[in-house]
Amino acid sequence: MNSKMNVSKVNIRSNSRFRAAVYEFRNRKAIVVSGMLLALHLVLSVFISLPLTPSVRISIAFITNVVTGYLYGPWMAMITGALGDILQLILRPTGGYFFGWTLNAALGGFLYGLMFYQKAPKEKKSQEEGKKISHFADTIPTVVFVLILVAWQFLPFLQIMEPKVSLKNFSAIFYLNNTIVSNMKGNPEILIIAAFVMAAAGIVFSLYRRRILTIMLSTAACLWLLLPVYTNRDIWKPEIGFYFIVAGFFVNIIINLIFVLKQNSMDAMFLLRCFITMTIVAVMIQMFLGTVWCVLMYGKGFGFYFTTRAIKSLIQLPFNTVLVYYIIRMMKQHQMDIAR
Repeated sequence: MNSKMNVSKVNIRSNSRFRAAVYEFRNRKAIVVSGMLLALHLVLSVFISLPLTPSVRISIAFITNVVTGYLYGPWMAMITGALGDILQLILRPTGGYFFGWTLNAALGGFLYGLMFYQKAPKEKKSQEEGKKISHFADTIPTVVFVLILVAWQFLPFLQIMEPKVSLKNFSAIFYLNNTIVSNMKGNPEILIIAAFVMAAAGIVFSLYRRRILTIMLSTAACLWLLLPVYTNRDIWKPEIGFYFIVAGFFVNIIINLIFVLKQNSMDAMFLLRCFITMTIVAVMIQMFLGTVWCVLMYGKGFGFYFTTRAIKSLIQLPFNTVLVYYIIRMMKQHQMDIAR
């Protein structure tokens, strides 16, 4: 009997949240704020995004749809998501209109609202009140970054396979000092410098225990290294040093996430909610549907687009998860401050 009552209460709460989301359209403030978030989405999409391939871009514009979903529910986020895609095409035409991308944007907004509407992380203990991390464990991320720099300098980094040029079994620093490489198509110098700068910055973040910054930096490093190499795979072939560096950044993502949860400074259940949501969006919308739309638009095989989109989506997943968590926590804190 009690179990049936509990189930009915859950259904009532769920239905009331969906009804409340519908009534948000009668709220003038909700319409105005959603419009402002839509405008911010356009600014981030048009002016602050990084094209990696003709079909893959890196952007944080999705965060405005997350905020809309958190504040006003799935229906409002679904509509603003679709409008954002249409208006983005009008402001920056990149070809003909294709309904699939609008559908992706609408589905993404709906999922954000479904998972985050009236949901936010609970207040946790401060970092000092959580479980202490041993000094030995605390030095692991720094040691990993140092090893990345060692690999960068001494281990073979890339094999160049251009016509009339065959360079292999050379460390990253060799390519910076080689005049042949600087005049080549697919110049790897930017990639090599980025790997060094990110590893050096990672050492600083680790020494000062900036774990969230370390997670985001490591995610960006993996993305920056893997995608250019994959898109230029006919020119560059990764060597053992490259794989070691990427693995080192990935290990630091995992280690620092464990440290953050162990110190009880995050709501683990809400972080899991964020991870599940962003995984669904990455797999269902970005990887699967996005690849289908690319095949229909550009005509190449499913695998040609899927691998690039999968690398981008899965590597960006930890970054997006943490970003969504802290944005929603910040919005909750802002609402609490206004209510006081």
